[in-house]
Amino acid sequence: MDQLASYTTQSTRSGESVMDIHTLVRPELTELFVTASSQNGNPYGIFADALQAIKENDATVVSQHVFAPIGADGAGTKALTDAAGRCDWPVTWIDSGHKKGSHLAGTQFYAVIGGDVESIEDGGRVVASTFEDSDARYCYLGDMRASDTSETRPDQAKRTFDLMEKSLDKAGMDFSNVIRTWIYLEDLLDWYGPFNEVRTSFFSDRGVFDRLVPASTGISGANPYGAAMMSSALAVAPKHEQFTVEAVASPLQCPAPAYGSSFSRGVEFGTPGCRRLSVSGTASIAPGGETVHLDDIAAQIELTFDVVQAILVSRGMDWGNTAKAMAYLKDASYITAFDDYCRAKDVENIPFVITENHVCRHDLLFEMELDAVAVD
Repeated sequence: MDQLASYTTQSTRSGESVMDIHTLVRPELTELFVTASSQNGNPYGIFADALQAIKENDATVVSQHVFAPIGADGAGTKALTDAAGRCDWPVTWIDSGHKKGSHLAGTQFYAVIGGDVESIEDGGRVVASTFEDSDARYCYLGDMRASDTSETRPDQAKRTFDLMEKSLDKAGMDFSNVIRTWIYLEDLLDWYGPFNEVRTSFFSDRGVFDRLVPASTGISGANPYGAAMMSSALAVAPKHEQFTVEAVASPLQCPAPAYGSSFSRGVEFGTPGCRRLSVSGTASIAPGGETVHLDDIAAQIELTFDVVQAILVSRGMDWGNTAKAMAYLKDASYITAFDDYCRAKDVENIPFVITENHVCRHDLLFEMELDAVAVD
């Protein structure tokens, strides 16, 4: 990353999707953050539109997240295969609103132009992509899950973290290089405590608490494979001292480990000329760690946006720096309150994918995360 970088945004609307392409141009390579959301109620039309845009830019897909109904008889994954052919990148698929038939759906692609992207496989499926520039080596993990879904949920969580390590080893890295994780647990509210015990034990054994604790998102969501846990992650191995990786505190909230969750509020990485900020899943939590604004979706949304904005401002950024974002609604009907807030605060241009998925506490109604880019 360097001082000659530039950052541009483009939004398009078709019969199938609303699509945002945020482009970070650097001399060595160009990065594309592509967000596509369902426009007409068809949750799968998003794939062809996004992939066509990536093809037109002559870019290579590094990773993909999907938030859409699984569909009967694998209709969702079949639609992606029909649009993409073989996916030579990790696909992390999370069911959106599977219990209520919500129409909310979207996908996020990360792609690069000019980078030599290599795939890593496990058991015949792509689980990671790697590439590098003169500043660092990058590894994007996805579709991280246990292969034996008959195991207990905590055991499947252990297998998932083991797969992360195995895949990182193939990339010439280890867990010390992980700076961001995304955790999706089926029926999260039933076993979030046992999951946290597994994660904390794994982190303790690997010395994570003695160095950077990754930023993270933890959300409820099923997957097409019946696994108790699905995960993705980003690992970075810097090549020189000018490329830094550091945890970012939240000005309006306490550190998550203060109430038993093993993640940082955010992580910033890059060089002085170009920085990336990944903000963890954020919800309506007071500085002391307790949930606030019980049963008030509008107030929970407002506080959550205030907290994320404070993190952005602390790093010299604002909403315009956002490259991609997620909005998790406990109930799809809350989209009205979400849209009302975005219009009132003039933040409608943030590239959100909006889904219906439970948050990590019974009384939390809304959560958001985002990644931002600053070119200095």
